[in-house]
Amino acid sequence: MGEPTSDRAVARTWSKFRRVVSKNWADLKSLGAATAAGVLPDMGQSAPPLEEVPFVEAAFKGDLKLVSQLMSEGANLTQSALLPDYGEASPLGAAICVNDIDIARLLIDNMSQAQLGIRYGPQKLTALHLAAGMGRDEIAEALVAKGADLRIPDAAGNTPLVLAVQNCHLSMVWIICEKAKMAGLSQYLDEYNSKGQTALQVACELGELAIVSCLLKQGADPNKPTKGWGKGGQTPLWVAAMAGHADCVQTLLTSGTRVNIDMKTRRGLTLLHLAVLMDHPSIVSLLMEHGADIETGHMRLEEVLQVGEDFPNPLLLACAYGRPECLQALLMGPREDVSRILEKPCRVDATAVVVERLVGRVPEAAQTPMAWAVQFPCKLVRKSLRVMGIGGEVQFTSGADAMDARHAECVRVLLAAGAGITGDQLIALRAGLDALREKGEGEAVVGRLEVVLRDAVRQCEGCGAWGAWPGVAQGGPIFCSGGCRTKR
Repeated sequence: MGEPTSDRAVARTWSKFRRVVSKNWADLKSLGAATAAGVLPDMGQSAPPLEEVPFVEAAFKGDLKLVSQLMSEGANLTQSALLPDYGEASPLGAAICVNDIDIARLLIDNMSQAQLGIRYGPQKLTALHLAAGMGRDEIAEALVAKGADLRIPDAAGNTPLVLAVQNCHLSMVWIICEKAKMAGLSQYLDEYNSKGQTALQVACELGELAIVSCLLKQGADPNKPTKGWGKGGQTPLWVAAMAGHADCVQTLLTSGTRVNIDMKTRRGLTLLHLAVLMDHPSIVSLLMEHGADIETGHMRLEEVLQVGEDFPNPLLLACAYGRPECLQALLMGPREDVSRILEKPCRVDATAVVVERLVGRVPEAAQTPMAWAVQFPCKLVRKSLRVMGIGGEVQFTSGADAMDARHAECVRVLLAAGAGITGDQLIALRAGLDALREKGEGEAVVGRLEVVLRDAVRQCEGCGAWGAWPGVAQGGPIFCSGGCRTKR
């Protein structure tokens, strides 16, 4: 077979595999579960070098004749050695690393189920973990046929199925799911690892559409939340939406299973709110297509779901955080809903515990979407979202220096949709645009908004409000609504 250490493709695969399985090593919580499952004690971590263990070395070099000879002489099938670039492994593990199917089958045929369940190295990997993580389909099938336990976790609590998902091995995922079904392991697909994730949640986080579809077809629960987040939190749909994987979101919503989109964070934010905050306009559109209400974020019902009077709707969040594409998607909602919330005052800080209020950085009263975009633009700090109940914090800033080109584009979209703007807001907007010019930011956006302000924005002759009202192009009287025209 040649010298395996020269196989760069295998080495790259192993390096990726080791990164995935070792990143959660600090969360070692699986020892009790492994003991309860009847696994033999793990092998020690002080394995000798490869050259000191001829049996492992022969398997690693693909020497089938020598492996057979050593087996006939009674060599220990579970001894281990440190493989270059791979870490600790048994003879079977060495054969799996270099994908030597003949040697692997020979060893598997002569090993017991208990021997196949021994875990090696700091990651506590069984032979099936190795095969699943490295995509060795034939070897994995041979292991399962001999009785290798699908349920044994590694150091991070990952089953072989989760490792196959983490390393994006679709065929391996299918094989393991089929074997689990044949073994009657009805809950296997939804088992948690030490991070509280199921295989489907891992696939959604990675955006692996084919694997998501495979797991759903095999019966994975699309509504099972991440362990530790309580009722309704961090379901696969939630994970896919937060990560911005629109194709996975669409697959979950059309899987034939009733998927819950009414989930909320501790602060009351729904999936639609979060899709806006994370700036995923395609996901905003998908959620709306599947019944999300643009005012509450919940499923549309015959009766509008009641929320706090000042609680921000997704449209207001889009303006406050400068999400023009999300704003345009929301404006495609039912006309009556858009009209109701286009100028509805709300408080963005109702979603968070905001220290900045103490220093006057948050307005005391509820404000309209236009006011948040122009006078009180906000920025989202992703490094710690816990304040908002989604593992993160929000930073409020105010003044023209905080407005960026995306807030300016939101103003243009609002004006085009019929929103009004006050005289004070026009002054603040002019200052914000001047600041953007000085910084050399958003020249195209600023230019488009300037055209609207110059050619379309006029004052209503009925109530005195400013906006891009109908009648400007015709040169006739300007009214913001039919009501103002009638009063006039």
